[in-house]
Amino acid sequence: MTGLTSVLLLLIIVLGPAIATITGALGIRRYARGGFVGHDQFTAMNLLVALGVGVLVLPEILASIITIVPSATSDVMVVMLLQFPGVILWTLGTMSYYSAAISALKRRSVRGDIATMIVVAAIVTVTPTWLSVDSPASRDVIRALAYFPTTTALGATVIALAALAWSFRGGRIGIFIIVLLAGMIVYLVQSLMWGALGILPTDIITRLLSVEAYVLLGLTQSIEETL
Repeated sequence: MTGLTSVLLLLIIVLGPAIATITGALGIRRYARGGFVGHDQFTAMNLLVALGVGVLVLPEILASIITIVPSATSDVMVVMLLQFPGVILWTLGTMSYYSAAISALKRRSVRGDIATMIVVAAIVTVTPTWLSVDSPASRDVIRALAYFPTTTALGATVIALAALAWSFRGGRIGIFIIVLLAGMIVYLVQSLMWGALGILPTDIITRLLSVEAYVLLGLTQSIEETL
């Protein structure tokens, strides 16, 4: 709105890797107390989310480098590919906690729920490429391999968190889940933008959304202290 896009771009180049590093490091330091094994499922989920953010530092650094020194499209795809390990940690943590929480609350198996979440997320991931006339992910197999797994995992994570937020509505833990869900949704949006609009993960808008997602995930650490 102010026209200072160059300043915003410079901030994003620095803030992307910086916020991811700080959020991931603080989360790992907080949730890894006593080691990486033997935590309850809630703490284990938070630890995996923090580890995922730590892993996402790598694509953030690469995206900043590409922003400064424009490179080939293949390097842009590497950014998306590098996002997958971090995102899959989020998915594993969320699904593990969902399985434990729902099984305890409703005393039933949730394997069918998880399978349904993955199928629905896959459909939501594929749909934008069908609706978009000029979608990078639909034209190129390599780009599709970079786009679909990451976005499907994110979609399944968002669905699981939404179900948890509904189950814990009215409780203090519900606030934590809602903020965590908001962070995941923001990160999912920047992923879907590639498939639906062809906006690359190195674009200033998608980079800004990533930073906002990291800030929300970092905010959950403060909320967790009050639980």
